[in-house]
Amino acid sequence: MEDAPARIQEIIQAIAVLEQNPLIGRPAEMDKRELIIGRRSRGDVALYRDLSELDTIFVLNRPGF
Repeated sequence: MEDAPARIQEIIQAIAVLEQNPLIGRPAEMDKRELIIGRRSRGDVALYRDLSELDTIFVLNRPGF
């Protein structure tokens, strides 16, 4: 079984990278982007939207995330 606290910390750290690099994720539909978190079977995708005019990034809900 996966170490949940460590996995949560990994996700938080990955999303924190967006603060300095909001365009790091791959382009997705409708002005959204996808941030790959982890590798192989531990991998997840965070769907987000960068609103640079508001200096804000919204991480969006995605099934299975």
